[in-house]
Amino acid sequence: MMIFNRALVAGTIFAGAVFFAGCANAAPIVNVTGNLDVQIGPSSALTEQKIYFDAALSTDITGHVGSQTGTPLVSFTSPSIVDAKNGFASIDFSQSLYHDLTITIAKGFTFTDVVFDILSPDPFTITASNGGTASLSNLKNGLNEFTAFSINGTNLTFVTLHSATGFSQIKQFELSGVSAVTAVPEPTTWAMMILGFAGVGFLAYRRRSDGATLRIV
Repeated sequence: MMIFNRALVAGTIFAGAVFFAGCANAAPIVNVTGNLDVQIGPSSALTEQKIYFDAALSTDITGHVGSQTGTPLVSFTSPSIVDAKNGFASIDFSQSLYHDLTITIAKGFTFTDVVFDILSPDPFTITASNGGTASLSNLKNGLNEFTAFSINGTNLTFVTLHSATGFSQIKQFELSGVSAVTAVPEPTTWAMMILGFAGVGFLAYRRRSDGATLRIV
């Protein structure tokens, strides 16, 4: 009996070790570079706003922040035609899986966080406007199920998702940290301003020089 119990304990320990080793091997792999943070699972951001799509079969889908008619607008572009469902819904494949999807906020705005669910995304990469990148693999572990993601960065204007194997459905996009960008003068505007100040300064100098001329009556 003692031998049997020892064998049972040893077998249990071995099975547990194999189970945890299998779980470790199944753990998602996320490699991030630059100013970007990728989390698997729902975001904890408190300012998330849902993105509502206009239904379309197109390479360019319009999204609205906060409501079906909300602004600022967000565009979802792909080299392939995709099928966008109306409302807080999904972007599905049309005739074949799509490999790229770029999420771009309207000019004059930035965002800090985008959240979405992908159906069986394994593997895929992320490229952000601030230069940050991420590669993700070993995600679905052979299961045909949705995985939630949160991508966070500073002053983001776009995020591109790429999959060599292709996406079939991405749904329920949300943005947070949406803010307006303070306008920065163009280089040509700076040049004109500098020339203008220089001209005003030169005229003031000439007037002072003329006023200091000594006159003898």
